[in-house]
Amino acid sequence: MIESYVPGTSTVAQAVMNNINNAVYAEAHGSGHPDVHGLSIYFPKSGYLSSYEGTAFAIETQWDEFLKRYYEGPEPCCAMAAVCMAGVPDPDEILDPLRELRDSYLKAEYVDRYYDYSTELTMAMTKDPALAYEAARLLVKYSPMIQQQVTGTGKVKLITGRDVEEAVSFTDGLKRSVLKNRGEIGATRSQEIIKYMDEFKEQVEASEGKTFSEALQSSIYCESEPMPDLVITNIRLDGNKVKYTIKNPGEAATRGLIINTLLVDGVPVSEDLIIGPIQPGQSLEKTLILSGPLKISPNTTIVVCADYENKVPESDEENNCLALE
Repeated sequence: MIESYVPGTSTVAQAVMNNINNAVYAEAHGSGHPDVHGLSIYFPKSGYLSSYEGTAFAIETQWDEFLKRYYEGPEPCCAMAAVCMAGVPDPDEILDPLRELRDSYLKAEYVDRYYDYSTELTMAMTKDPALAYEAARLLVKYSPMIQQQVTGTGKVKLITGRDVEEAVSFTDGLKRSVLKNRGEIGATRSQEIIKYMDEFKEQVEASEGKTFSEALQSSIYCESEPMPDLVITNIRLDGNKVKYTIKNPGEAATRGLIINTLLVDGVPVSEDLIIGPIQPGQSLEKTLILSGPLKISPNTTIVVCADYENKVPESDEENNCLALE
């Protein structure tokens, strides 16, 4: 039928089928599926043959390395499966910040559920490799945000509507694959996983317009923990210098670089850096230096903001600025 609308389709389709047949290394199927054809990836239910490491696919990708870690490691991890299937160079560069995020910020109950469902989620991705590649792409894309959260370094970015759309699209695709394979996964188990992913989807949709840190802290996944809080408690002028006091009344020390900013009539004109941590209850006397004398009129507003770009996760992100009176 398609041939009548698009001449030559059958010839091209036959060529695709021939190429698939030529690429098949071994074939087997059960009596219940006599007409099953196509390609699949090597993913045995338990253990694997070391001879697999000599195949072209294992040599050219990191799939065999993933299988080793999957079967020999303590727990299966579908994020690790995705980056290995996609052949991401140096996967630990992506996975290590995720592990630190897991250990430092996430509630144990959600971490346990993730690992509990990882075997089935990995299987769902292997049934549709495009999902694994999309998962890997998203992990690489959001790695700088995760890195910024766990180390305090890097640029803070807002999560856009487009970001939410692509994460939701991936989640929906993974749900479809789980449902498609519920015969292997089990009906009850499949529904548990779908509920888990719907929960994740709700959290993603609620993240639009927030930084990663803000989205994490407001999510159901975040473990409540002591956090720092930066405030400016005093400002005074001294020629071309603006002296100020910054304090951390929070319950934890700051981590990473702190950039404090002087704004004149709403325009940033000078920055001051604090490299070391500020301990809970600690105050520091600091100075912002201007390039020349500050011209002040009765209507001039002078404001000093701690962590002006919101790179430091805090318990309160709304109290960082103080205006000169």
